[in-house]
Amino acid sequence: MKDTERKKIEITEIDRLFVDDKDAKFWKTEGANHDNLFWVRAMVSRKREPAPVEEEDVALPKDTEEMIKSYKARAVLYRFLSDGYNEPTEEFTNAIIDGSLCNQLAVILKDFKGNKRMDDGRGAICSMKEQEFASTFDSLKKEYCRNIYDTNLPFVSPYESIYRGERQVMGVRSSEVNECYKKAGLGVEGTEMPDHISHECEFVSVLSERTAKFLEEGNTEEAKRHETLCDEFLRDHLLQWGSKFCEDLLSLSKSDFYKGMAMLGRGIFNMEYNRLKLMEVL
Repeated sequence: MKDTERKKIEITEIDRLFVDDKDAKFWKTEGANHDNLFWVRAMVSRKREPAPVEEEDVALPKDTEEMIKSYKARAVLYRFLSDGYNEPTEEFTNAIIDGSLCNQLAVILKDFKGNKRMDDGRGAICSMKEQEFASTFDSLKKEYCRNIYDTNLPFVSPYESIYRGERQVMGVRSSEVNECYKKAGLGVEGTEMPDHISHECEFVSVLSERTAKFLEEGNTEEAKRHETLCDEFLRDHLLQWGSKFCEDLLSLSKSDFYKGMAMLGRGIFNMEYNRLKLMEVL
């Protein structure tokens, strides 16, 4: 067999995906070693896996009062996800170990009965109560860096662009997300990418909070506009990859806190999927 024919046979999909031979060689090995992770599979294939979801019963608000309560609860939940998927701060760590976050979650989750993932996630997070601050803060920071920002596999990419197959940050998805922020008069401060999981969760929290506020004020037009922005953003962006991120985080997490954050997020995103499906937004 001629060398040219042998080379042609040995060319794989990964060779076609990566122009640089070193990149192709790296992902041929690492893709096989870590193909249990959704984002790694997205890096080495053109195939797009759907986000993992399961059918579950959800109840839609019956009136304006219930809608306000629902959006306020959603604002708190997504703010918690945003903080938990970001680098730990001293304030956030204190709220974990003094039990205030756990108590807040307990109140909110009463409105979402039967969601086992969310309940299990809260339980894991609550197990961190009354731990010593310095050691807890240090361990959470180290694990966050190991899970999210390490340069050696396995780790979890926090960006929508990567999970949706762009193989680079600041891609098309990042630009789309940024445009969504602009429509709501918002933007990203600092150097972090717009499609970081923490920013996307924060955006849903802000839109939910605004929706509740406008409903309380009787401004149904603005309430509907923000509700639509929120649901469309969930449909077109966060729900496309959030559950994948949570599954990857769960598979790599060592601490109860990050396992809890993964389960809580997975439960919330699954609930949202079924809510939007019931509302025929999906």
